[in-house]
Order: sequence, then C-alpha cells, then structure tokens
Amino acid sequence: MRQEFLTQINLCWLYCPDEIIRKANQLASGIEQGSNKKELLAGELMLELRKDLLGHFPFKRTKLTADEFRHFTVSIRKVSDTSQPDTQPDLAENPASG
Repeated sequence: MRQEFLTQINLCWLYCPDEIIRKANQLASGIEQGSNKKELLAGELMLELRKDLLGHFPFKRTKLTADEFRHFTVSIRKVSDTSQPDTQPDLAENPASG
C-alpha cells in the first residue's frame, strides 16, 4: 500500500495543482522521517484535495481544518466466547503516530 501511495504522489505531477503536490510531498517526507505529525500532514493534504474538488462545485467553501482529519481502519479481533463467530470487526481511529 505504501508503494501505491508513492506511485500516486509521483502521478500527481501529471494532473494535480501545485499545492496538492506540495502537501503530498510534505506528507511523504513526514512518513519517511518518522514525524509525529503524520496525521496533521495527512489532514493538510486532505483539506487541499477538498479545496480543489470544491472549486468544481457550486459550493466552494469549507470550514474544516487539517486538525479535524481522522483516518479510521477496521481491525479484526478474536472473540473468546466459542458461541460467537471467531472474529469481530472493530472500528478504530488510527493513533496520530501511526
């Protein structure tokens, strides 16, 4: 998945506005350097993507900020009760460091 993400950043040079490329590069650098601000950097990229997309719709404003970005994943956990299915999905917010 990381390689696909990096491939998409490279392809951004073909079709993305300058500011999206800058934010994507900042996120990739933050991940590479092990920054504790990865979630914020991802939020800044998502916000810039929204701004670009919203520019193509009748509504062009957003009040969201990069701090409000959250990335959720589904993880599978074992259930100890044998009468239950052996796995249960959990919806969890990724920690800022991950």
